Amino acid sequence: MVTTNKRDLLKGIALAAGGATALAVTGVMGSTAAKAQNLDNGGLDPNSMLARVRANGKLTVGFGQTTLWLYRDLKTGELSGVYKDLLDDLARDLEVELEFKEVDFATSTVALRNGEYDLFGASLSYTAARALVVDFVGPVWSKGKIPIIHKDNADRFKTAADLNSPDVTFSQGAGSAEEARVRQLFPLANLISTSGQVNLAMEPVRAKRADVFLAGDIDTFIIQKQNDWVALVDSEHPIDRQPNTWAIRYGDTSWKSYLETWIKAATINGRVQRLVDQYVGEVLGQS
Repeated sequence: MVTTNKRDLLKGIALAAGGATALAVTGVMGSTAAKAQNLDNGGLDPNSMLARVRANGKLTVGFGQTTLWLYRDLKTGELSGVYKDLLDDLARDLEVELEFKEVDFATSTVALRNGEYDLFGASLSYTAARALVVDFVGPVWSKGKIPIIHKDNADRFKTAADLNSPDVTFSQGAGSAEEARVRQLFPLANLISTSGQVNLAMEPVRAKRADVFLAGDIDTFIIQKQNDWVALVDSEHPIDRQPNTWAIRYGDTSWKSYLETWIKAATINGRVQRLVDQYVGEVLGQS
């Protein structure tokens, strides 16, 4: 029969209690160490824009105005649009404030490369020339193109093929994606370029000094609703669909990886589509 000395029993209990205390202390220390590791920027390169905007608490966004996507409300002066709301979401998730800088599309990529802002967050359509100098992320959306003409010329132009002629003149914004694409899609046509915002590039078509203005598919429906002189060419068949998205400077893998994943999540969970439907409905009076 096994007997246990009372003194040995008490000693064993004390040792066990001490061991448990030691384990508890080790657990707390381990938890603190793990938390400290998590606070160390998650292993981010401290020179990455992702680490810098988190540290500074501010994200500077460049933009050019485009109706529906990112524009200044004429009544309130406030910025609005699909991409503005998405940028608000991004800032909330990053726990930073937004600062906006407006630029012309013609100088947008130059300003980004010069470090005037951290992200071009407006409606920027992909072109091969732009992709040589800035790093596209996403895409957030995609756009086809629909030609805008004066309604007095509706009988003259029925399809996009009718526009590839030496008798046709396009008017596009200098530095816009459409300016570059017109030269490739309609090599026989003439092209004049105007600086400034979208409305200035459309003015020659309104005044009949040019024949065509090429714009994004959804954008053209809004432009038509807001301008009674506008007619659309074969609007049921947009041409030249391209990614439409944001851009950053090349060489920042952490920043790009974060934005790519964030945009993918916003697309998959339906946030982007819901915003597009909301703004289209509001602008076209369908909501």
